[in-house]
Amino acid sequence: MHADESSNQRFLRLDEIRLVAIVIMVVDHSLLFLTNNSVLSGVARATLTRCAEPLFVFVFASLAIRSGQPVRLRRWLQIAVVSAATSVILSTTLDRAMMDILVSIALVAPLVPFVSRLPPPLVLVCTYVTAVLAVIPLTVFGVEFNYNPILILYQAMLVRLGDVNRGLNNPKLHIIVSSILVIVIAVFLKRRGIDATTTVLIVGFGHPLAYAVIRVVSDRRLRLPNGAVPLARHPLAVYASHLIVLAALARGF
Repeated sequence: MHADESSNQRFLRLDEIRLVAIVIMVVDHSLLFLTNNSVLSGVARATLTRCAEPLFVFVFASLAIRSGQPVRLRRWLQIAVVSAATSVILSTTLDRAMMDILVSIALVAPLVPFVSRLPPPLVLVCTYVTAVLAVIPLTVFGVEFNYNPILILYQAMLVRLGDVNRGLNNPKLHIIVSSILVIVIAVFLKRRGIDATTTVLIVGFGHPLAYAVIRVVSDRRLRLPNGAVPLARHPLAVYASHLIVLAALARGF
């Protein structure tokens, strides 16, 4: 297979992974907005649908790390504008001031391309440092971050760590150990009255499920409708539009 053909296949896989993430995200938010916090929806959102965020970040980080180029200003502004709108939608619907995941992505996006330039030992150090900091809930002027920006950066470090073939012994082991570290620190913080449940659920359930989805899609064991794949190339539009629709439906219930 020629290099350009291989590259096209790789990007197609990323689109397919993001399409799966979109489907899971819509299910997750539908359960959040429309089910009145039933037990079954709560269990599903705490486990099965926690993989949507890691899948989105995997695609975002993979593209940024491979390009090695800073995010274009126009694209960054698009993320920032949509994040402001979706944060307002979530805050008004859920009755608490919050910054949604796009705010965290906007903050981290300029940093991710530089991850590809880090030498393997520094990748390892940054992985553990971000793992520790990712657990700490972040609130600014009374507005909580739905996802700590450092969590996004930690996940980007995991993507980079997974690509390191030289300079480190068994990088997959460090991925597992750093995940365990996140959970241990979260338990420690919980005993001191600091709730890090969201991060624990993402790392404990979301990451393994996301890895399984990535393997299934990469190995071509999941057939996706070709007509739906282009939808995955417009994640901002899909994200904003589905939140608007669900918020409108929620007010109607």
